[in-house]
Amino acid sequence: MQGSTPSGFSRLALGILLLALALSLVSVHIRLLNAGLGCPEWPDCYGQLSQVMAAGNGPGAVEPSARAAPPWATVAHRLLATALALMIPVLAFSVLRQGGHAPERRRLALAMLALMVVLAVLGIWSSGLQLPAVVLANFAGGIALVGLAWWLYLGTLSPRAPPRPPAGAGLRRGVRVATALLIAQLLLGGLVTAYFAGMACGTSITCNGAWPRLPFIELAALFRPLELDALGRVVMDDSRAGLLMTHRMLGLTLLPIIAACAFLAWQSGRWLSAAVLLIIVMATILLGVVTIHSELAPGLALGHYALALTLLMTLLWLGHDMAHERLRSVGAARVLNPA
Repeated sequence: MQGSTPSGFSRLALGILLLALALSLVSVHIRLLNAGLGCPEWPDCYGQLSQVMAAGNGPGAVEPSARAAPPWATVAHRLLATALALMIPVLAFSVLRQGGHAPERRRLALAMLALMVVLAVLGIWSSGLQLPAVVLANFAGGIALVGLAWWLYLGTLSPRAPPRPPAGAGLRRGVRVATALLIAQLLLGGLVTAYFAGMACGTSITCNGAWPRLPFIELAALFRPLELDALGRVVMDDSRAGLLMTHRMLGLTLLPIIAACAFLAWQSGRWLSAAVLLIIVMATILLGVVTIHSELAPGLALGHYALALTLLMTLLWLGHDMAHERLRSVGAARVLNPA
């Protein structure tokens, strides 16, 4: 691509990335508020998905809880989703017109298009927060859309070749492991939200010294609706503490792995990546602790998710840089030593 086309494509990719980020944050914000975070009767209203209707409408009849996200958030979510639904097909059409000259862009654009269709179907099919599988699928889809858009946008930027040693195998493996574990950690956070397990240990970081069992029951019941009591609240049990503690322990496991990646990145001359990794991982953990002690203040919970998403984008940035640096090195070697 030459002339003004690359910059136009880059701007389109950036626009989709920003919209995907905004959509993911607004979607999580709506989900947290609908779950009851910040409700007046906290924590009794946490997990209250419906409320008993007035007398005369039949025993046991329920209606959606009045504790819902503000209208502006719902409107913003719909506008952002509509904008993405219009822009992603344009992006895919633009890439397909390039033929076989940009195979990675074509794969990313088509994956984003397919993901947008899946998310649209989930949005139409799902209602409320009572089915954990749908909540988790929406959550994971938002993260995947951001990741794909970010990787695509990084590929539109002009390559730079600063004088630094190539990344070693240790750094490449470390970044892959850290990225995989962080994705698992984000999905565990989505499960904590889907099962309303955020207050399973109260404000105790160590769950009052108890080490509950692993959350196999929750994973097995992923496709079953949550059980509600007579007041329309999600029935809580001790098994949710295991899910919450698994999320916390994986977060602690990630800290030394990401710190090692930052050290190796620093050694290879990637000082900015190393500094950003360390700052964001520490900020994410600290904000997580503050969120626990605040009894899940919605703004802090959203900030914790935003930092975790930023950490994922930083790891993807580092991984993209190393992958394309290697491709450029192979290309240069072929030019210097043609077969």
